[in-house]
Amino acid sequence: MKIKLIIKSICPKPIWNILRKIKQLCTKEKIDVSQKYSFGKLNPHKTFYVIRTHANNWGVLTTWIMIMPHVIFAKKKKLIPFFDLQNVNEIGMLIDKEDEGKLNAWNLYFKQPQNEHKLDKILRSKKVIITDCWCPEWSWTEEVLNANLPIDDNQFSIWRSMYEMCPLNEDIISFANKLKEMLFPKGKKILAVSYRRSFEWHHYWRTESTPEGSHLVRGSLSSIVEEIKKELNDYGYEYFFFTVDDREALTVVKEIFGTKCIATERPMPHFFEEGQPIERCDVEKRAVEFGKREKDVYLRAKEYLADVYLCSQCDSFLSCGSSADFMAYLINNKKYEHFVQIKGEGDTKTHGDAAEKKS
Repeated sequence: MKIKLIIKSICPKPIWNILRKIKQLCTKEKIDVSQKYSFGKLNPHKTFYVIRTHANNWGVLTTWIMIMPHVIFAKKKKLIPFFDLQNVNEIGMLIDKEDEGKLNAWNLYFKQPQNEHKLDKILRSKKVIITDCWCPEWSWTEEVLNANLPIDDNQFSIWRSMYEMCPLNEDIISFANKLKEMLFPKGKKILAVSYRRSFEWHHYWRTESTPEGSHLVRGSLSSIVEEIKKELNDYGYEYFFFTVDDREALTVVKEIFGTKCIATERPMPHFFEEGQPIERCDVEKRAVEFGKREKDVYLRAKEYLADVYLCSQCDSFLSCGSSADFMAYLINNKKYEHFVQIKGEGDTKTHGDAAEKKS
């Protein structure tokens, strides 16, 4: 630091500014937390807080959950938050390879906190802070990632305010509403059912070097089927909307329930075959339905978010505790008649009218 100050003191100001600009350009993709930059003369009275991430194994909703608390941090510091998932690497689950570096992946799915600002102008502004690490408020995400729903009123209020700042964009909601119009029977109450068979698959294959992680196993396929029957009977519903991450599970449930089961048609992973977990090394078999369309990564994320939105539009919710369920819970804004979270084999956590009914 002393050497830097000495050089700055003897170096002519124009030369110093040029050297600083060169350093900024050379380190653009390797910026640490709270690095301050001056990229130009625009917006001299505003300080932008540009949020990036380099997590290549996060899905679209885990990304939202993990980096949204930056917005609260920025607001506390009177900074203007902006999500930049364009000038980053390794976000292959959010954007197709041909669009990396060309499109801001955040804008494909969500609104910016303040839509009037554009990235190209921000990166020509006088005062910019860029971060690509954990948020100082990251501890807020812990309970959410552990998927313990419902969360307490104070946390819900914080997360709901974050969703209102950066909700799903109009393109996603419009697409989901068209599906709702086609699929949901008019005048009928519908139970949303979310099941992640991948949790069971990961649990089956985990080893000491690959621990289970934050997702709990929320029952087997057979126990989910029984839970669906029970909830439909308890609430007097005829139909349920089923969102799932395993082709075999969807096929089995459709065969059991027929037209009572409503589901969207989208490419889906294969985690089980004839009731047995597919080998971990057989990536090709698990992803057999993927990559057959142009913009397949974007379309799969869009269809997945449409499922989430449709869950939020149902009358009650049987949840397996995924990030998708958390987002549906936020969008719904606690308007479900009944909310039940499957805690594990034969164990459920109830909330609202459902809890009263069972007591």
